[in-house]
Amino acid sequence: MRAEATSRWIEPLSDGAAPSDPGRRTAEVVTHDGDIDVLCPCNLGPKGAPVQLAFQAYDHADPPFSIRIKAPSGKVVVERVVRDEALTGRTRGISVDFRPDLAGDYSVEVKQVYGELRGKATLRVRFS
Repeated sequence: MRAEATSRWIEPLSDGAAPSDPGRRTAEVVTHDGDIDVLCPCNLGPKGAPVQLAFQAYDHADPPFSIRIKAPSGKVVVERVVRDEALTGRTRGISVDFRPDLAGDYSVEVKQVYGELRGKATLRVRFS
């Protein structure tokens, strides 16, 4: 089975809910290192809804990309190779959906499979 991400812009929530609403999740990228940025909306919506992470490179980067997300427990929750989109500095090239079950720090790694561009980030997820 081949899992792929599709290109999408991250849209803000349209229901006007504040991050402090009960049952909602918030997230922030607390650390970042590398040539590829990890982008995440601050307000993630209700618990159980997927989180959309986007990736952006400073320079043009050709696919494929390897994406790995680890939960606070250390378990790998997403491991995908994305082949359908190049990363450029002007657009958010690819996005990946996942559902965080636990509050805490998620490790996000993205690597260009046939190149040298890489990115690492820590995503802190909180439930209210």
